[in-house]
Amino acid sequence: MEVSRTIFSIIILALVLLARVGIGAETTTGMSLVNAPSGLSAYSSGSVASGGAQAVLPTIYAGYTGAYGGCASPSADSTCNSCNRAGLNNCSLTSIHPNLYLLITLKSSTAATFTGSPRVRYKLSSNTTQSFVDDDGTQSLTVNSSFTAKIKWSSLCANAGATADCDNFPTSATLSVGIDNNSDGTLEEKVDFNIVVRYLDGAVATTIATACVPGVPAATTQEGICDYSLLKGDEKIYISDIAASSATLETPKTDVNYDRIVLFYAQGPEGDPNAVINPVTAISTNSPSYVLDLKSNSTTTPSLSDARITGLKNDTKYCFALANMDQTGIVSYFPNATTLANTSKICAVPTDVVGLLDDKSCFIATATFGSQMSSEVVTFREFRNKHLLTNAIGKRFVRFYYKYGPVAAKWISESELARSFSLGLLWPLLFFVKLVLAFGIFPTILICFFGFVFLFRGLRHFRRNDATPV
Repeated sequence: MEVSRTIFSIIILALVLLARVGIGAETTTGMSLVNAPSGLSAYSSGSVASGGAQAVLPTIYAGYTGAYGGCASPSADSTCNSCNRAGLNNCSLTSIHPNLYLLITLKSSTAATFTGSPRVRYKLSSNTTQSFVDDDGTQSLTVNSSFTAKIKWSSLCANAGATADCDNFPTSATLSVGIDNNSDGTLEEKVDFNIVVRYLDGAVATTIATACVPGVPAATTQEGICDYSLLKGDEKIYISDIAASSATLETPKTDVNYDRIVLFYAQGPEGDPNAVINPVTAISTNSPSYVLDLKSNSTTTPSLSDARITGLKNDTKYCFALANMDQTGIVSYFPNATTLANTSKICAVPTDVVGLLDDKSCFIATATFGSQMSSEVVTFREFRNKHLLTNAIGKRFVRFYYKYGPVAAKWISESELARSFSLGLLWPLLFFVKLVLAFGIFPTILICFFGFVFLFRGLRHFRRNDATPV
């Protein structure tokens, strides 16, 4: 009974915490964030700790590359796309601009006396002596009713000590937005945000170095993902063998990291795998694009959350120019002309499963699991490289498999019954291979041996019990 009460209490506490997370940031009693701010490039909601304090402040990200493309005459109500132009130049798909308003909707539940005007103000950690009236200043404030702080980016950046373009915006900055209850310039009620802003000149292009290897070589530091390969799939292409200028994906601005890649691409005529495409002239930031998420790692090369580009047409040629996108949405570090000219590297033709068997070595596994990049096929390939190709017996088996595997794989790929049968055979083998990769060949053999012994003894025990007369 006591245990049940404890479990019930834990559930109630968890629900309360989840409810508080859903509300957003609440850093001062009575003031809360009603919904996510708008008029920015990206937003992270932070997290609320037990007791209601904001453990990790929500973060406002903003990136600007200048008045180019769709940002030449933007709307004051929304971000703009400065990538909408010819060439491969620094840009942003979700750019802020000087006339854009950052909108933050808040609510106060205290019985404060809302008198005088203006009441809504904001403060920046880079300016400890002043708070600033928002760019509306006409809100009518009442208890338990929401209001929206309206802050023009040109004003915010200037008050932070940056230019109107937000160049030289201070790092590790905090933005506080709230109410001045007694007209003394102090925010008695407020919500705090981290604010991360980056400006990068969109008149030029930054490109990756000609030679790029994982690690932090001096020539390529802070370039993000600086090399990659393509593997064809069935109606898809995989980004493979990525190399990064650093494991942590830092940019030249110390408080901003890369967290995505953008693949701008050109497509040949449908059904023409031999189409001639010149990526240098055919691909620009105005081309169609895919955005893939990156995962950074402090000790190893970063990886992609999902390396697949899906929804492509088989037997059609695609060429991809990979660029880096940072947390503020700015896109930079494109392939240089040498890389773009290497069509054998940056172009690929998706094909059906049978076609994939022509140039891959895990024939049967590829046909069975439907992809050369499926986790199962990757596991079998790793086992081949580490445990079969390292000894004479394993090499003989691999040669035999290469000779007869394609025949079996073609049969499997053309028959659903054969594929189901192959799956039934490969799953136990996959389990064995995973054990070998985790513990080594001899420990795995011992594990399997004792497993079979216990299984056999268990079956004999149950059979004897079933055979005992009643």
